Amino acid sequence: MERFGFGAVRKLLVAFGEGYKLDAAVQHVLAMDLSQLDSEFRADLERRLSKYDREYAPDSGEFDDLVQVQKRATRSPRDADALAALAMAEMNAGHPDSAARAARAALKFAKDHKLAHYALARAALERGENAQAYRSLKALFAKGADGYDLQLMAARATLALGDPEEAVKHAQAAAVFDSERSDPHQLLLELATKLPDEALGQQALGSLSLWINTTRCSTPRISPCLPRMSVGTRHSAKANRPCSSAPRTPPCICI
Repeated sequence: MERFGFGAVRKLLVAFGEGYKLDAAVQHVLAMDLSQLDSEFRADLERRLSKYDREYAPDSGEFDDLVQVQKRATRSPRDADALAALAMAEMNAGHPDSAARAARAALKFAKDHKLAHYALARAALERGENAQAYRSLKALFAKGADGYDLQLMAARATLALGDPEEAVKHAQAAAVFDSERSDPHQLLLELATKLPDEALGQQALGSLSLWINTTRCSTPRISPCLPRMSVGTRHSAKANRPCSSAPRTPPCICI
């Protein structure tokens, strides 16, 4: 889609309707054989996915069985790994208070435990403890951890703490990790209205427009927590309330 455009997809469909087989349709429309297309697609996919190799992004699915994780933590009450896993499992179960307690317990035995800091940051954001969330995130950054989720959480924490300039840095860093998700661009648009910064707002709007065109969404699904006003205008403090429930890239039907 990005290289050949939607028009090429339409031409391929027309070619199929005219009786072309797959190999012949690809050659006719894209001027390359199927093996070359496959090779170039795989190379592009590897390039796009390589950025995730340097991310710290724990798999929450590993901690879905709360009962089993609780049993392990009970058997090993001084095991930082078990306690950090419990914190993640409690977060998955929707128990941020219990998650925070388990994460803090893990950090008593291993003050630099990455998973414990990650779980505590998530729990703290959920509990509205933005200063604690940012302390945990900074501890992760100090140990070399980085990634989309970490930067986006840091952006939301610093925005809630009243530091929009720092929030911009983190939101932009999140966009570098994954520009194909809309959240960083939506957050930057919100920050542009708060500062105000018209240039930043125009950049964010441009990125959102590119995202909409790339995903082929007919209507942008901008988060309802964003201020509904032009960049550079004054607005109430209520409009700047951080939205912890802002969705990740909104789903759409790609055609």
